[in-house]
Amino acid sequence: MEIVNIEVNAFMEMNNILFKIEKQLKGLNSSKSELSEWLDNQDVCILMNISDRKLLSLRQKGLIPFSRI
Repeated sequence: MEIVNIEVNAFMEMNNILFKIEKQLKGLNSSKSELSEWLDNQDVCILMNISDRKLLSLRQKGLIPFSRI
């Protein structure tokens, strides 16, 4: 096992950054559940300011989750 020593200031700064990241991730999780209505293609395109073709491309690449009714 290798032991690495760092200065207290560097450790505290790293710790603060990790706490900020944790806060942001928790915020993303909570905002996800707030969406209670379904959006159609047109609404998504307007919200994201993209074309229909770009939306289709993002879905095919798996970057945007979607479902069909």
